[in-house]
Amino acid sequence: MARTKKRALPSGKIPVRNAIIYATILAIAGFFILSYTNWLTVAVIGAGFVSYVVVYGFAKRHTLHSTLIGTVPGAASLVAGYTAVMDRLDSTAWVLFLIMLAWQMVHFYAIAIYRFKDYAAGNIPVMPLKVGIFYTKLQMLFYLVIFIVGSILLTLDGRAGYIYLVVMTLLGLVWLQKVIGGFKAVNSETWARDVFKFSLVVVVVFSVVLSLGSVLP
Repeated sequence: MARTKKRALPSGKIPVRNAIIYATILAIAGFFILSYTNWLTVAVIGAGFVSYVVVYGFAKRHTLHSTLIGTVPGAASLVAGYTAVMDRLDSTAWVLFLIMLAWQMVHFYAIAIYRFKDYAAGNIPVMPLKVGIFYTKLQMLFYLVIFIVGSILLTLDGRAGYIYLVVMTLLGLVWLQKVIGGFKAVNSETWARDVFKFSLVVVVVFSVVLSLGSVLP
């Protein structure tokens, strides 16, 4: 794939054996550091680690649902940050999981559309390649609605203030407008690239306003 061929492993700059050794050391060190938080957090990251390395590692070559499978470890990291502080899995933890899962689905489906030819060349069974771009756009719309609802739920759950609510609602509606515009887009690749770029803005703003929740009303 043109998108990844210059990376260290595909290009041969780093031998596979060395990469495995390095990754193993990082994993052991990471779990050791996490052990100083609480065992729930270790379990959450452990589940995310296995789902990414083992489950997703297999799925990405064999099923069009690999994108959804791959969002689980991504969302687990956000949950782990919460459990590291709270030491419990409650409604907020699950809302955070839902928000990050939904964000990733829109984000990665956008990549799959604007990198359509690249995935086809690599024979990676992503949604646009297997069932079409139109259906993928419907999926993006579905998950974006979940993202917006999840973002609102954080305020209703008492974990975020009203400034956060206003900012994320407006941002979500702008993103929604962009995604809906994809059904009329003449060039789906250009449209998807724009949606992808905006998803980066969304996740940065989300992180900032959520982190300021303790000082903002």
